[in-house]
Amino acid sequence: MLKFEYLTHEELSALDFNKCHLILPVGPFEQHGPHLPVTTDIVIARYLAESVCETMKIEKYEHCGVEAPAFTYAPAAISDGIGLTPQLKPESFTAYLAEVLVQYAAIGFKKIVVITHHFELKFVKSVIAAIAACEAKCPGVRIVEPLSAYYYSGEYNAALEKYIKSKKNSEEKQDEIYKSYSDIDFKKEIHADIKETSLMMYLLPRVVKSDTLSSLPPFLANPAAEFLKLNFTFKSMGAEAGYIGSPARSSIFLGELIFKQLRTCVLKSSKNLAEGNPQENAIPLYIKAVLTVI
Repeated sequence: MLKFEYLTHEELSALDFNKCHLILPVGPFEQHGPHLPVTTDIVIARYLAESVCETMKIEKYEHCGVEAPAFTYAPAAISDGIGLTPQLKPESFTAYLAEVLVQYAAIGFKKIVVITHHFELKFVKSVIAAIAACEAKCPGVRIVEPLSAYYYSGEYNAALEKYIKSKKNSEEKQDEIYKSYSDIDFKKEIHADIKETSLMMYLLPRVVKSDTLSSLPPFLANPAAEFLKLNFTFKSMGAEAGYIGSPARSSIFLGELIFKQLRTCVLKSSKNLAEGNPQENAIPLYIKAVLTVI
């Protein structure tokens, strides 16, 4: 597996850029309740990038992945009012990311996969704008960010629910844990929730505040409805503790399932990028409409 930060300049220039994808994890420093660290989105993106590159090597893909260092300080205004973290304003972040993408392209990378697990719309808009700016400045360079489309198309939650339903009548002992999630509406699990907490329990359990986690009551809200009421932050939605969902019900087993499904999505996206095929998921038109006015 190749890590950008470990390569010499000679090794870097010797890469076959026709067969190398840069895998770039991106995320903010953002509060994730009293039970997860402010680096949660960065950790998830970084581990995904590493695993995607490893899988490409192990399964002998025709193209390889070069894991880039995590790109941080992304905007996360939706958490305003709940703690403070360093982050750039959306327009500054757009310019920053666009410039770095252009420089990666100048090195020789023609195909770049951006990985994020932060789906705030202003951030998504910033990433889309940065990608467009780089592609306009660097003809022949193709950049994709698949997980926002995976999330907003509904496939993220649908894939989870489908897997859990498939275990409903299973008599296998190891499937009992999945049966216990049959009552969870994953669409209502939004932030520092059962999904992100399970991912962190699987990826980096030592940073999860287990003592705090076990006593957290569920807090559910509908962000779409809250936006109509002009509530644009978790705090204004009533999520004073900084989470929306049921984090206390998280498990390492659910985290492993989610991680593998996310990795599959990114690998498919990278394969389509390599073959010049369209991406499997797209951001819905109504979300694109919202992006034009925020």
